[in-house]
Amino acid sequence: MSFEELEEQYPENHSLNCAAHDLNNFMPEHIRQGTLHKQIRNAGYHIKCELTLIDKTHAKECHQRERKRQQKTINKEPKKAHEQIFASSYQKRSGLSNLKDPRTGNTTSDPQMVKDIIYDFYKQSLSAVKPKTGKHLPNKAP
Repeated sequence: MSFEELEEQYPENHSLNCAAHDLNNFMPEHIRQGTLHKQIRNAGYHIKCELTLIDKTHAKECHQRERKRQQKTINKEPKKAHEQIFASSYQKRSGLSNLKDPRTGNTTSDPQMVKDIIYDFYKQSLSAVKPKTGKHLPNKAP
């Protein structure tokens, strides 16, 4: 039975006909073939795939937004950002809960590894320009 046959068989059921019409318009052409039962099953699978794609896209956008917010905090208020990142409170903080380790390429959520990744990232840029040697006389300076 197709959607057209369903509409012909139950012309008085307006809500069923509207739902069938909307579902028929939503589905791609390859799903509309076959019996009504098969069409509904294929539509369910199609909807499930579309929802999965929407969820992945939404999660990706949320993570990007959170990374930008955290980077903005680091740039504008480094002390506040430091407190957020390295706070030892048991309350789950907002922000990223895992990072990708540039050395291994693996994503980790271990707090110690996350701290190490952040420390390694900023270690080079925050190091002293000329390290102190303790030798201040011109003939002993490096």
